[in-house]
Amino acid sequence: KKQYFYNYIWRWHFYAGLIIFPVLFIMTFTGGMYLLQPQIEDAIYGKKMYLTEPHKGNIDHDALIAKATTIYNAKKVHSYQPPHNNKQTAQIILTNDNKEKLTVFLHPNNAEIIGTINEKCRLMNIAKAIHGGLMMGIFGEIIVELVACWTLILVITGLYLWWPRRGKKRGKFLPQFKNRGWKLWRELHAVPGAWASIWIIAIILTGLPWSVIWGDLFRHGSYAI
Repeated sequence: KKQYFYNYIWRWHFYAGLIIFPVLFIMTFTGGMYLLQPQIEDAIYGKKMYLTEPHKGNIDHDALIAKATTIYNAKKVHSYQPPHNNKQTAQIILTNDNKEKLTVFLHPNNAEIIGTINEKCRLMNIAKAIHGGLMMGIFGEIIVELVACWTLILVITGLYLWWPRRGKKRGKFLPQFKNRGWKLWRELHAVPGAWASIWIIAIILTGLPWSVIWGDLFRHGSYAI
C-alpha cells in the first residue's frame, strides 16, 4: 500500500510538472527580469538615463515639466522623477495627444530632450504584461493563477517524494554524489528542489492575493474581517 501511494504521488508530481512547465518557465524568466530590472534598463536605456557629464547647479523642475508637456502636447502627466544624483537625467511620464504613453528624458540644467521611450514598447512593461497574464487578458491571468496553484501541488508532492524513508539519510540535506545514473539525477533534482521549496511557496502565496479568482476571494474575505 505504501509503494502504491508513493507511485500515485509520483505520477501527480510528474504530470503536474509536465503540464505547467512551459508557463512556469515563462513566469520564472519574466520574474527574474523583475529582479534584474535596474541592470537591464541601464544596459538598454543607459544613454537616455545618464549624462555624459555631471550637471551642476539648481534644477527648475517646473520648467522641465512645462517643456516636456509643451513639446509632446501632453494631455496628462503621470509622474515626474527628478535625478537622484548629478549624473542622471530627469524623467517625465506623460500621455500625448495621440494617446501614446511616453517617458521623456531631459537634461536637468537646460531642459534638453535626451530621448524618449514609448511605454508600450518598454521591455520591462512587456515582461510585466507577460508575467501577469501572458498578454492574453483575463484568460491569461486565469491560466497564470492555475499554474501557480498547480505549482503548489508540484512542490508538496515533491517534498513527499524527497523525504527519506526507512531511516535512511540519503538525499536529506545534501546530494549524494556517489550515486550514479538516474539515482544521481534524482539527488540533483530532489535536494535543491527541497531547499528551494520554501522560497517557491513564499512567492506563490504572496502572489496569489493579486490574482483574478483567489485574489478576489482574498480581498472580499479581508473586507469581511
